Amino acid sequence: MELIAELGMKVAENKRAGLVTLAYGISDFDAKNDLRVQDVFERADELMYRNKRRFKGEIPDEEVSSGGSEQYIKFYELYEQLVSAMTEIGGADIPRIEQLLIEISTMFRLSKGITRVYKNPKEEQDGSGETLCCFDTGKEGEAILSRRVATSVLSSATITVYMSPDEKPLTDRERWKVELVMRTVLSFVSRNRLKNIVEELAYLDDNGYPNLRSLIKYINENTETGVFVN
Repeated sequence: MELIAELGMKVAENKRAGLVTLAYGISDFDAKNDLRVQDVFERADELMYRNKRRFKGEIPDEEVSSGGSEQYIKFYELYEQLVSAMTEIGGADIPRIEQLLIEISTMFRLSKGITRVYKNPKEEQDGSGETLCCFDTGKEGEAILSRRVATSVLSSATITVYMSPDEKPLTDRERWKVELVMRTVLSFVSRNRLKNIVEELAYLDDNGYPNLRSLIKYINENTETGVFVN
């Protein structure tokens, strides 16, 4: 799955750059329906051609079914777009990221997802952190997965997803994909918002004023260039 994700991202990158691209199809053995290896191969081959037509814009995404191997391909198409939006050279495309997360969450029947960052353990304990990204379908749901990352200065970020009890539970494969997206979101938050928080905590005091570290940093940066303003 990880290799296919990397392949998909490379294909999307090549398409934007006008370089070589390829289509692919993936199929698993289904003991209830497959009598031969050929059955599995033919299904993967059919999906490869369907993926090629979709890649060329000959068929719309809406024609993708919600299950099986086609869901597999559709997921990685959305995941490729998500990573691309997070790594734009000119800055992350936040509205696009949020829209893609909603589409992915809908695919996996999730009712709500919340990402929060906390400057310190007290904020996390009180639940008073900053909400960076969330969606809510309005359906009552229970938390089914949660992930957390923390920095050396005890700032942290969490992501939690919810599902209505009426929905079909995630399969093991679906759970892996949801966790992949959750880890990707936390990695993005760690590289961006948490990095800024660490800098704030390192160079500002509790009241938001520059501290001694900030003064030393300022002196070092300016004396290295031979310029110091009193």
